[in-house]
Amino acid sequence: MSIRISAEKAQLLKGAKIVGIEYVHSTAQLSNLNFFITNQLGEKPLYTEAAGSTGTRWKKLNLTTPFTITGEEFFVGYTCETESESYRPHLFDLSNDLGNAVQWALFDDKWEDISNKGYGAANIRLLVEGAPTFADATIKPVATSGFYKVGEGYEFSGQLFNFGTETLHSFDLTCQIGESEPAVFHVENVEVAPQTTYDFAIPKYIPTTSGRSNFKMTVSNINGKADADNTDNLSEQTTRIYPEDTKKKILLEMFTGQACGNCPDGHKVLHNATAANHDQFIEVAHHAGYSPDAFTMKEDMEYVWLYNSNQTFAPGVTFNRAAYTDGQASVVLQANDANVVKVGVAGSLMTEPFLDVNLDNQFDASSRKGTLTVEVKTYFKPSENEHRLNVFLTQDSIISYQSGAGNQYVHNAVFRGSLTDVWGEVIALNEGETLTKTYEYTIPENIVSSQANKVPVPTNLQHMKLVAFVSDATPSPLTCVVHNAESIQVKDNTGTGIEDLTFTDYSLSVNQNEISINGAVASATVYNAAGIAVAQLQGTGRVNLSSGLYIVKMTGNNGKVATQKICIK
Repeated sequence: MSIRISAEKAQLLKGAKIVGIEYVHSTAQLSNLNFFITNQLGEKPLYTEAAGSTGTRWKKLNLTTPFTITGEEFFVGYTCETESESYRPHLFDLSNDLGNAVQWALFDDKWEDISNKGYGAANIRLLVEGAPTFADATIKPVATSGFYKVGEGYEFSGQLFNFGTETLHSFDLTCQIGESEPAVFHVENVEVAPQTTYDFAIPKYIPTTSGRSNFKMTVSNINGKADADNTDNLSEQTTRIYPEDTKKKILLEMFTGQACGNCPDGHKVLHNATAANHDQFIEVAHHAGYSPDAFTMKEDMEYVWLYNSNQTFAPGVTFNRAAYTDGQASVVLQANDANVVKVGVAGSLMTEPFLDVNLDNQFDASSRKGTLTVEVKTYFKPSENEHRLNVFLTQDSIISYQSGAGNQYVHNAVFRGSLTDVWGEVIALNEGETLTKTYEYTIPENIVSSQANKVPVPTNLQHMKLVAFVSDATPSPLTCVVHNAESIQVKDNTGTGIEDLTFTDYSLSVNQNEISINGAVASATVYNAAGIAVAQLQGTGRVNLSSGLYIVKMTGNNGKVATQKICIK
């Protein structure tokens, strides 16, 4: 592992002496640690010295003979022995490195530049004596990955490193996307000591044009004067800006089962984790990964391939069939682990859609036949992989048995079949073009599981949806990422179809997130604003709800019906 000191930096330090090296690793399991200084990697070093120890706290090696900096480019690094096959033990904090060909690593006897490639920071610091006074700020590579749209404001953040010997008190940051007018932000009254970093976040910057654009972030006017070395004052990446009407939806696929006693808790974890962005998530529940049940379809059993393992479990969940942490062995996460789910939700919200999916559905309730038109508009080609379009049929508000919740559990987003092949239809994505596909379908009166408990499950047209999504298609379940999705009701619902008030012998009260129903009530069903049943009671009782608008339908002991709207804040 090595760091490069450029000729520009070396000129600033010319005549000064390196008297020591500070270093830290993420493990103490390294041996034969030897530091070197060289003008050219792979050639005989100008200086070598062995280090006595290593570990996860900063250590200092005092050079036996101080090394004089000549003003030429040079490298400082080390060799060691370790049983690890990864470079992670050498890269302690995994933060953004300095970029600009600063970091180098030895791969198969060849030194390669690993700067700004996600490895992190090689934690090596030089102790220099006799350096002149100068101001020099280095801007680290600014992360620009994410979903950006025209007309919306975004806060870009980054980090400066003070390479100079002066404390930084003020500087200018300039942000520019494409050919838009640069925005300059002046930072003052700060104290950035030499060899330390400063985290910054610029106020909201609003892109004005869509398409591929160069993103530039520069630092200048250091302490009111020119930077001593301006070769590392620019961070530049290509970013993608989407039209302001671009819609992005996230495919949330659950793996569940009626015999899974932990699944109701997993469903609650998912509901809570996605509540703040509920409209962006499209849910599909596969009754697979556990024991097959009355809702399991043959396609559900195929999708357990996404586990990337012979060992499956429930409740499971995958967000866009993507992995959002390094080293993730499966895209299917434990749905009842709130911390794991939180990472998946956050990661999925940050990803780019690359394309838009729009749906139009024409349905004749009398014949139960429909025609679905899917439009896929590609803004940017997601990858060079094969791409596929999938269309699912789901059903909400199925009241049935659930282990851990009883016989009146409300099953939502239940997978009922596919209008395409199991893994979708191959499509060609070309930037700037719109692809249109049409699917004709018929919804039967009942759907029967192809796996177990072959009891007909009635289809309720008012609670059925069509879900379309576009994904990569590869031989690995770790790389079949979904890019965007959309859903549409099979039958256009104008309201919930709930009867008007016809009896008054009840009381309904709201206490924070809990509603309480009392009186001559035989049963009660709670519907969300979309008309989907989210809870049911036999008789009176209490129900906990998240924030939102709801309609409560109550059937009295006399068979008559009452409804009431409530708001949970």
